[in-house]
Amino acid sequence: GSARGPWVLVTRPTTQSESLVTALGARGLRPISIPTIEIGPVEAGGELDAAILRITDASWIAFTSANGGSAVLDAAARLRVDITRARWAAVGASTEAALEARGITVSFTPSTANGAALGAELPIGAGDTVLLPRADIADGRLVAALEARGARVDAVVAYRTSEAPETSRERLRALFATGDAGAIVFTSGSTVRGLLGLLGAAHQRVARRTQAYCLGEATATVARDTGFEHVLVAPVASPLELADLISDALAQGLPKSAPKSAPKPPQEDPA
Repeated sequence: GSARGPWVLVTRPTTQSESLVTALGARGLRPISIPTIEIGPVEAGGELDAAILRITDASWIAFTSANGGSAVLDAAARLRVDITRARWAAVGASTEAALEARGITVSFTPSTANGAALGAELPIGAGDTVLLPRADIADGRLVAALEARGARVDAVVAYRTSEAPETSRERLRALFATGDAGAIVFTSGSTVRGLLGLLGAAHQRVARRTQAYCLGEATATVARDTGFEHVLVAPVASPLELADLISDALAQGLPKSAPKSAPKPPQEDPA
């Protein structure tokens, strides 16, 4: 192959894609970071701040993404509230690692890294309160699962996800206009929708024929449902393993399908 390998479009916000971009570059690929979603803070003095001020009442704080963790820790620091005594739960390894990198000890992760397992397995009793910081676009299934088990759920919007940021439009169109073959990494359903929202019909057709590596089954389902023809589910959460998977598949020719025996993929919240 050439000294500059195939391009790999990374669609998650730049602040969260550094380790993946580095790992792809180290494997001779050409990572191109163009975010198709943006993560933004919620306003100070709103429901997130109120929830943090009553955090001592919570039996658990449960996180479905690293974004939620960052938002809570940043707000707690600003409010000068000590939240380290609470019991913290994380949906999967990448969320747990992000929390522990900021000095938080995670007490619980479910057997499978998805919201359904978290809702079924979080050790709660009737009357326990669970603080659930989440994205503005999160669905209600986890709340319903915890409430069905007798918990009181304090679900608050901790960050906002906006799809198809205008600042990415021209760079994306230029990439898909080159006609080169490459690959796309999607990390949430919102990254898929964001990409399609930034492209016109002709470039959408090119994108749908490009192989799509999706972190988790939930992301892959959105990619398939929106017409992507070559969808591969990454059964791992770590950037290094994801980079290995992409590198191996590109080296062996396109497209590759995941092995049937692959472990259950992580399903974390948007972004």
